[in-house]
Amino acid sequence: MLEKLQMYINGEWVDSHSTETIEVMNPSDDSVLGV
Repeated sequence: MLEKLQMYINGEWVDSHSTETIEVMNPSDDSVLGV
């Protein structure tokens, strides 16, 4: 599984200020696609 540690914002790779995550759900069957 690919783990993203940074976000690309305004032409720069930026570290997150938080360790909070969200679950990304499949709307057709409510299964978890990613965290």
